[in-house]
Amino acid sequence: MPNFGGGVGVPIPGVVPTTAILAAPLPWTILSLHQFAKVLGINPAHFWQATTSSFNPTIMPVDQCGSLYHQYAWQDSDKVSRYDIAQEIARSEHDIERALGYWPGPAWTYAEKYEYPQHHRRDMYSIGVNSRYLSKQFSLRRGKLIAVGKRTVSLIGSPNTVLGNLAYTDEDADGFVETAVVSIATTLTDIRDLHVYLYGKLGYPEWEIRPVRDAYISAGFAYFIFDAYQFINPDLYEQPTLANEERAILIDDTTNYVSAVDVYYEYANSIDESVVFYWDNEAVGCVLCGGVGCSACGYVTQDGCLRIQDSEEAIVTPVPASYDATNGWTESEWNGVREPDRMEVWYRSGLLSEDYLSGRAHNPLSIEMARIIAHLTVARLERPLCGCSNLQNLSEHLRRNTTSNEGGGGMFFTTTQVVNNQFGTRVGELEAWRYTTKLAERRASYAVL
Repeated sequence: MPNFGGGVGVPIPGVVPTTAILAAPLPWTILSLHQFAKVLGINPAHFWQATTSSFNPTIMPVDQCGSLYHQYAWQDSDKVSRYDIAQEIARSEHDIERALGYWPGPAWTYAEKYEYPQHHRRDMYSIGVNSRYLSKQFSLRRGKLIAVGKRTVSLIGSPNTVLGNLAYTDEDADGFVETAVVSIATTLTDIRDLHVYLYGKLGYPEWEIRPVRDAYISAGFAYFIFDAYQFINPDLYEQPTLANEERAILIDDTTNYVSAVDVYYEYANSIDESVVFYWDNEAVGCVLCGGVGCSACGYVTQDGCLRIQDSEEAIVTPVPASYDATNGWTESEWNGVREPDRMEVWYRSGLLSEDYLSGRAHNPLSIEMARIIAHLTVARLERPLCGCSNLQNLSEHLRRNTTSNEGGGGMFFTTTQVVNNQFGTRVGELEAWRYTTKLAERRASYAVL
């Protein structure tokens, strides 16, 4: 069963630059904003509010249909912003998760709450086993389980432009720096466990720079290759626009790029608890302490671990246990006089693309799922996308409502399924509904087999 990212990290000290990002982050999404722009064919520099000024002819020119995207709607109220898009992507991903029963790509779940599996007679007490005297199992809310445990990051180092392990390069010798290369020494062997973040942000997911164009480990060094405009200093996005003028970020000036990043090892921590059990104090706590120093509104708690029984359906066994460096997790007796009332669990789950699993791709989100999320997002945007006629036509098509004759003239037909589907009746919403319905049917057929 898959268990990518499990382990214990040992941080390696890195050079700490003195500059840090002050901007606020955008909402984290499985489909990154950079990949969203790529899927739809949006000029990537324009999507990140950038152009050039010192080249003739101009590279990445802002012409009449090449409007720049801004961070927030208030910076240009007539255009959709990256914040608007990120919010809508997050909504689309949650809707797809509810339809499928699992995330469309890998995501971490934190302190998710469950009732401990109880006897059908609520007045009966049990000792944590079923009728076969095996430890009780339960299904997590989200399938496609990847690993159990808390998301943990360990700093590998902070590549920067002073030392040269963060370098902006001109691969085609046209005078324009279009590539960012990050390199760092590592003892790890799986490049998928390493992630690049903006400097000083402690490895928080919303600050990860992704997707990577290419990445590999060679001779004890990890190398990451990105598009340079993914490294624009986010502080520049926070500036207000000028009157009747777009504020373009000039990317022929490399000082507008960040001068340092952080590389972190990300993993599911096998030392910290993946489940915490809770007992109501009224029934248990005061029995244990004899009524002395007993908190009337508190809980008795106990740490434990999750054993994976079925990763596809996310069936796990919660086990009370304690950890030590010699023996690992050792099963324990319940702290209470009976099995617990409730639990909190931590895990990582979601769909992983075949290309990622086989090592042919660095992005775990499949190309097809990225397209579905992007199209569903565009269908729901309140403002149209900025761009030339091809992008405008796609946007209008995906936003068209199939239950009304918006073009006028002629007859049209629809079905009850179309009207009542859980995503909506716009073309992009119907596309996502049909795709997820097929995936759900396939999963059900595998379960039957």
